Amino acid sequence: SIPKSNYKDAIFSVNDEEWWKYFQESYVKMETTDSNGFDAIQEASWKLRFWDGWRETVAASVLLPKGVSMDDFGTSPFLYQDQVQVNLTTFLQLLEINVVLPLKHTQD
Repeated sequence: SIPKSNYKDAIFSVNDEEWWKYFQESYVKMETTDSNGFDAIQEASWKLRFWDGWRETVAASVLLPKGVSMDDFGTSPFLYQDQVQVNLTTFLQLLEINVVLPLKHTQD
């Protein structure tokens, strides 16, 4: 068995932690507009979209136009940028609960 200490910072590194703090601080200060929410999703997607909990977080934070599926939005988000409603507060909270904290706990 490999000691747990070998996994420390392997999944969610010090750099990831710094990015997360900066990301949270940046978006918490912003007005909760759909545009800011969309921008937050796009920025976070570069680091976190492949992890468990991402899709559920976005789905719970975005109100899609009628006839647009989550798959449609996920494949081409910019096509729907001006049509979606994004709850930035919900997105930030669920991103931490569903994605970031599980990543951190994986290496504990």
